[in-house]
Amino acid sequence: MELMTGVTATRVFNSHIRATDEFTIRLAAGGVGRAAPSYGETIGIHEDQSSTGTISGLLTGSALLDLLAAEAVGREWDQASWDAWLAKHFDRIGRNNASALSEAYWTAAEPVPPVRATLPHLVLNIVNGGEHAYTTRF
Repeated sequence: MELMTGVTATRVFNSHIRATDEFTIRLAAGGVGRAAPSYGETIGIHEDQSSTGTISGLLTGSALLDLLAAEAVGREWDQASWDAWLAKHFDRIGRNNASALSEAYWTAAEPVPPVRATLPHLVLNIVNGGEHAYTTRF
């Protein structure tokens, strides 16, 4: 169980050049996780269908952050209980936002240790062979 100390949202552009919120979750143990909602070509009825983020009943912007501050920040969560809380609020926060908030919590709670970088190995194809290689036959 991790104590959630803060949730913020920053307006960013996704891969479809549409504005969306990138959520940042901070935990008391020092973990910080960030995630932005995915956006597919097809949009469900509980998703942000406009560039302004206004559809009936869906909380966006400061209203969404107010809900999170009132009900989530200051409580201890594990991934299962956090996901259950998000699922209970799908109709108010949208599935895309719920998915991003779940990923942000997971990233904050399970930080990935840094990987030591190594130089790439040079690989050359010295002998082109086989019929697929477009080589001439002698």
